[in-house]
Amino acid sequence: LSRSLFDLVIQVAKSLISNSNSLIYSIGQYTYRRAFELLTEKKFKQTIVISLIEHATSSSSTSRDNSLSVLVDFCNNINLVNSLAQFSQDLKSLINFIEYFNLNQIRNVYYVLCSVAYSSSSNLNIIFNFKNR
Repeated sequence: LSRSLFDLVIQVAKSLISNSNSLIYSIGQYTYRRAFELLTEKKFKQTIVISLIEHATSSSSTSRDNSLSVLVDFCNNINLVNSLAQFSQDLKSLINFIEYFNLNQIRNVYYVLCSVAYSSSSNLNIIFNFKNR
């Protein structure tokens, strides 16, 4: 997969995930999920995770809800959560924005972090080592 094609797919997914219409959002969620499942290169997966984190930390409540929902969806699949675990340092940055989240968003952030941490016990030290914040 070429980088330009991948960037185009991510741009489309970003547009779809920001939409408040549940049908349009679900297409964006599916696009992110399939891209994360099918792409094997770490740099592509990291771009997807960073894109979702950017949405989760945006000022739009809809974008925050939708991107966190995608991350929760990843965590509900054992293969995806294991793949997501390699980006635990990136995911840890969600903690820095916790004060801007509503209660449901906070639950989703902690669900993602705990799922990633417990998918591999070696990730516990990476995620919950707050000295490096």
